[in-house]
Amino acid sequence: MKLNDRLERMLNKTYMYNTNLYKILSYKIEDNEVTLVTDKRWFQFPFSKVNKELEQFLPTFQEEDDSGSLKSKSLTVINESTKQSIREMIYENIELLKKDPNGNLRRAKAINDQIKTMLDLAKLEISLIKMIKEK
Repeated sequence: MKLNDRLERMLNKTYMYNTNLYKILSYKIEDNEVTLVTDKRWFQFPFSKVNKELEQFLPTFQEEDDSGSLKSKSLTVINESTKQSIREMIYENIELLKKDPNGNLRRAKAINDQIKTMLDLAKLEISLIKMIKEK
């Protein structure tokens, strides 16, 4: 997707970025950077980092609370590049174990523990999303 199209789709929507909620109001693409204007502050990203930074803007959805004001709830997602990195790490670890089962056992256990933690976090996110949707 082109950068301009991506930014257009973000307009007037609320995202979580670095644990804060921001509503995207406008943007400007200049020679060497992109300026993103939100309801709380302006962000300036160099072209070399803009796609990576935009991936950090996590989608939210909004609903009205009892007073009629909007509140946002974030839905975190693991992006495709993170999933691919995890897969590659797992396959690499399996190959290392095949070559030298005893020499890489401690490394394999450490990676396995980290992957279990990541899976537990993903399960928790799914549970939270289900709870939010039920309300």
